[in-house]
This record gives sequence, C-alpha cells and structure tokens, in this order.
Amino acid sequence: MRSRYKADRAGAVSWLAALKAALDKACERVQATVAAAEQVCSREEGEAALARARELADLPEEQLNPRDLMSRLALVNKAIEKVEQEAGADKEQLRIKLADLGRQLALKRVHHARVSKTTAMLAASMQRRQQLYLRMLGLVQQYVNAKFSMLQGRRRNLGFVRWDHEHRKLQLHVKIKGKDDPSQPYVHDLKQMSGGERSFTTVAFLLAVGANTENPFRVMDEYDVFMDAFNSRVATESLLECCRDQAEHQFIFLTPNDLATVEAARQALIARTKMDMPPSFIKTVLIRPARG
Repeated sequence: MRSRYKADRAGAVSWLAALKAALDKACERVQATVAAAEQVCSREEGEAALARARELADLPEEQLNPRDLMSRLALVNKAIEKVEQEAGADKEQLRIKLADLGRQLALKRVHHARVSKTTAMLAASMQRRQQLYLRMLGLVQQYVNAKFSMLQGRRRNLGFVRWDHEHRKLQLHVKIKGKDDPSQPYVHDLKQMSGGERSFTTVAFLLAVGANTENPFRVMDEYDVFMDAFNSRVATESLLECCRDQAEHQFIFLTPNDLATVEAARQALIARTKMDMPPSFIKTVLIRPARG
C-alpha cells in the first residue's frame, strides 16, 4: 500500500514540475509578446484600440458593410496623416531621425568627456601655478626685505618693507641711525625724511627690487639729487657694488653732482671689500650744457 502511495506521490510531483515549467515558458512568451507589442504602440494605446475593436465587434451586422468600413478606414488614415504632419515626418522618418539624434548625442557625450578631462587638467595646472606663484612671491618679499635692510645698514639705519597685496600697497619703514640709537621711531612716511635720506631710501629700495629682475639694462636719473656729499658717496658705493655683483647687466647713472664722488665711492668700495676693479669697469661722461 505504501509503495503505491509513494509512486502516486512521485507521479504527482513530476506532473506539477511539468506544469510549472510549462507555465514559466508561457509567461516568457507572454512577456515577449507584450514587449513586441509595446514596440508598435504603448499599453494605453493598445487598450484603447482593443476597446474600439470591441465596440466595432458589437455593432450590428448592417453597420459592418464594406462601405462603412472603408469610410471608417479613410477617417483613420486622415487622423494618421494629421498626426504625421504635426510631427513633421512619418513614423519611419521619425525613427531615422531619432537614431541620428541618438548618434549625435553619443558624440556630444564623448566630446563633453574630453573637454571635461582637459578642463580638469587645466584647473590642476592653474592651482599648481598659483601655489608656485605664492611661494615665489614670499621668497621675493624676503629677499627684498633682506637687501633693503642691508643697504640701509650702510648708513647705520634699520629698515624693512611692509607689503599689502590685498590693497596693492607697500610701505618703507626706516629707523634713522637705528643701529646707534634703537629708541628712535620708525618712519614710514618719506615726507618726514630729509631730501638726502629720502633719496637714499629710494635708491636702496630700487636696488633691492632690481636684484630680482632680469632686464639687461638699468638706468637711474639724478638718484642723488638731494643728497649731501657723504650720502651721495654712500649711495654711489652701493650702486657700484650692485654693478659689480651683476656683471651680466649694464647700468647707466645720471647725476647732477660732482663726478669726483664716483671715484671716491670706487675707492671706498675697494677698501671695504678688498676687491680691486679694473679701470674699464666705470666709464664717466661729462655732459656739457646745451648752451654753454
């Protein structure tokens, strides 16, 4: 008895498995049929057409004569033509246009990706350049400050340059004879200095800034116009030392003062640095008045 029940049960299980497999295949066919139908029209359009077909199927036979059917077909064709006119093309042309637009969109996306990559590279390069610029700016500030302070020290002064890049301003701070008297206040308004001190401070700043430039020629006109003999000699000595340290550049200096100051500055520089300068290092030209 039990063996018979087991056999019946096994047969039922096998039959159910076969039914399930058949059901799965039927579902796949239904899904494929639905997908193919949706390629032709949407589900809503299909349901509307089916409802219309059912309405036609329910019509009396006298309303289904060929003449009425042809009339209805003509109305449907006119409706189709109207929709195609509004769309600007028929269904096949629209499909071709859609495919072409899809191809153009793909090309645009490729171009956009390339441009985005280039833009990212340029942005990264710009960021690196900005970082290098800020680093270079800081180094230039330090060098100009050190050079300006050193040149001021030759007159026993203390000095530094204050930079304000946000407002595009700078101030020259000088403590006159600050090495001898540290209690002296710093002066940052050049109008508070004497003519000689102001001229010497200007020369010191120009030399400090010029040391960072690569121009082959440098010209200074009447750099010591307000200086006394001592200050003129010190300023000229600084200029000559700058010329010697930058032998690859040429310097032209115009002065309304006595040219003997140039020789005095030359001798003072040789004595201070213990380095001789050849006679051809300096060439002086006395400019005669146009109306002597």
